[in-house]
Amino acid sequence: IQKLSLQYEKSKYKMKQKIVICVVTIGTLAILILQGFWLMNMYTQYRKDVSEQMLSKYQLAIELELGMRSSAKAKEQMYEFTPKKVIPTKKLHEYTGDTIKLTDAIQQNVGNNFAEIFSQIYQTVLITKGKFININDLDSIYEQELKKQKLQTQHVFILYNNEGRCISFSGDTLQFAGNTHILSAIQPIGAKSLQSLKLLVNLPPNLILDRMASALIISFLLAILIIACLLYQLIIIRRRDNLLYKRAAAINGVIHDLKSPLNATHAILLYFAQVEENKDKLELLKSGKARIERLGNIIESLLLVAKSQKQEIV
Repeated sequence: IQKLSLQYEKSKYKMKQKIVICVVTIGTLAILILQGFWLMNMYTQYRKDVSEQMLSKYQLAIELELGMRSSAKAKEQMYEFTPKKVIPTKKLHEYTGDTIKLTDAIQQNVGNNFAEIFSQIYQTVLITKGKFININDLDSIYEQELKKQKLQTQHVFILYNNEGRCISFSGDTLQFAGNTHILSAIQPIGAKSLQSLKLLVNLPPNLILDRMASALIISFLLAILIIACLLYQLIIIRRRDNLLYKRAAAINGVIHDLKSPLNATHAILLYFAQVEENKDKLELLKSGKARIERLGNIIESLLLVAKSQKQEIV
């Protein structure tokens, strides 16, 4: 019986160990999965931010190149933009040029505000005069603007006419063939879309990961710390369970060892009580037998307490 009891306790202990190991393993996997989702979302957000920065620098480079291209001829002709409603009707004939309605220009995707519409109109003026975008100047300006943001990556500009034919380009376009990490943007040039400019930028993952370096290190350290805490708790639990199992086995062994001599003593006293004729000795034998029975009951109670799963061991 004692051997079967110990085997049962040992099997329960092993089952408990397996449950604890499964819980810790599931917890560790859950932490790693959540950490992976968090890093993926962060990578997506960083990529979006970098893309927006590159596109804003793209627009800025176009404006700066326009300024460089127009500065050489700035003194030859002045352009004035005047609201039509402030011009007297008698003097309208003195003004030459186009009349532009802001709402119509916005609906035609010329620009989103007056500054953009003015820029596109001025692009049209220069293009009609044969002053096309200087791709090399544009490329140089864009590269300088990217360096200010510490964004150094491969890029190329391609200029098309209104028929979609390539006029000029900067850099080697073949390096982007088959590349899946490409940011592409097309910008119409001129109010009448006389030309269009296409930008291709290589956005390799390491460009984004470099910006996430601090977040990656902190995330990695936190994951290691949490997993280490879980493993430490697992080790502590296993050690304490092992200690409690050994204590329970020792208690059960001692209690069972106590029962055997008590049972033998009880049998001997019972035998002497049956053959004893002296009343005084018989009373002593009965008293001794009662005390042994009481001690046996205490041992049985200890066994019940030791086997009970609801009892706390202090």
